[in-house]
Amino acid sequence: MAALNSSVMNEIILKDAKDNDFLELAGKAIGKISTDGSNAGITDAALAVVSQIVGLQELDLEWADRITDTGLGYLSDARSLRYLDISFCKGLTSAGIDKLKSKRPDLEIES
Repeated sequence: MAALNSSVMNEIILKDAKDNDFLELAGKAIGKISTDGSNAGITDAALAVVSQIVGLQELDLEWADRITDTGLGYLSDARSLRYLDISFCKGLTSAGIDKLKSKRPDLEIES
């Protein structure tokens, strides 16, 4: 993994993450977003803006039960993203995950 540019904040940890948290991060430079696992407030709307988070390389969405394959599709536009954790995201299907893998073979996905 390449070193993060010094203008990129290393990591932000979201507690009880919601869509609004991601909307507020759009346009900001952040290398990694971690969550505390309380992700019931994250929906596809949050994933639609992930590509607007500058330099984002790692994203943890564990237990985000309200995201769907549609939202997962938005992540193919997040070109700097290198690692995605979607463990325990019950709204996702293997078909949706496979589609993202085919569009982004460079993206490491933990599911």
